[in-house]
Amino acid sequence: MFPNLILVLFHSGFLLQLAAKLLSAFFKLICNVQDLSLSLLQAMLVGDTFELVSLLDKACVLKLDCSLLIHDLRDFIAHHFSHLLADVIL
Repeated sequence: MFPNLILVLFHSGFLLQLAAKLLSAFFKLICNVQDLSLSLLQAMLVGDTFELVSLLDKACVLKLDCSLLIHDLRDFIAHHFSHLLADVIL
């Protein structure tokens, strides 16, 4: 009778260890999946931030283009007026 009891205890201990290891592996898998989803979310947020920065850069470039255009136009008009005045005077 005792050998059967020892076998039952051994098998139940083995099954409990197996269940604990499977549960531990499952929780590690869930943790890895959560880490992966957080990493993807972080990458999306960083990408959105870079997109916002690039949009701000585009706005700054547009302002610079306008100011450069006005500056060039001012120089162009001043240059041509000086030539026009020189032609009128001569």
